[in-house]
Amino acid sequence: HGINGLSHYYEFIGKLEPSHWFTLIPNLVTLHLRFDCMWTGLAYLVNTSFTFTLWFFFLLAKLEEAVFVRIGVFNTEGLDIFKSLAKISDVFVENNPPATMDKLGISYDMLKEQNSEIIMLRMPAYGSTGRYKDFRGFGLHMESVVGHGLQRGYRDMDPTTNTSVLMADAAGGTQGAFAVLAALHHRNRTGEGQLVELPQAENVIPFLGGSFMDYSMNGRSASTIGNRHRDALQGCYPCLGEDRWVVITIADDTEWRAFIEVLGYPDWAMSEDFTDHISRYRNHDALDNYIAEWTSQWD
Repeated sequence: HGINGLSHYYEFIGKLEPSHWFTLIPNLVTLHLRFDCMWTGLAYLVNTSFTFTLWFFFLLAKLEEAVFVRIGVFNTEGLDIFKSLAKISDVFVENNPPATMDKLGISYDMLKEQNSEIIMLRMPAYGSTGRYKDFRGFGLHMESVVGHGLQRGYRDMDPTTNTSVLMADAAGGTQGAFAVLAALHHRNRTGEGQLVELPQAENVIPFLGGSFMDYSMNGRSASTIGNRHRDALQGCYPCLGEDRWVVITIADDTEWRAFIEVLGYPDWAMSEDFTDHISRYRNHDALDNYIAEWTSQWD
């Protein structure tokens, strides 16, 4: 989805609709600036006089001709070119370990010397301080550090069997876009640029807010639940035939009564173990066995 919010603050910026992306590709540039010798991250300079959209970490600028600038900043000439670009840019975005930027000699203070109104968005994996600050990371690594990997997969399998989902990348892109918009709004009102730090691992934590609150308030550590739900009765049950399955969810007492009516009010459903939703959830394993026995008779 595009950062079309820019058109709200800059009248000369038009909206870029997803349906137009393919027709615009010949005039798009993927990166406005890339540094040599940086394998763990990318850096961008963005001038907001161009219409642009951000999809995860890819910046697409609508230009008259496609431009790809590649600069080595380990020499004076390259650093001078970088500084000249900073003078005409509104936003600088980077997602590298802090040590990488220190080696390059690029900091917010240096950027402010070139352009007092520039906005710098830093997106290191684990922040600029602390013992994890110099660790490299992709989305999967950051999610595992904050505990997301322990809440996916099946209950009888360990986290190493999980597939990659990389939601931290998507979360970082959308929150990074919002941070830039907020900083531009602030600059429009005050004339001030600013440094914004958005550690990507920390950015994932709010998506797991329920788990963190449950531990803080109840002392419960979230774990892998497989096909189950944290509140409703839910499972994936075998059907008649080879590799045929059905997913059933029962959210409350009303749905439970409708479910056992379909089953013909079996004797086991009248057990004290299943008298209310809480007791049914506590006896989920036994309930799964009964439901699976019934579903396996149907194709």
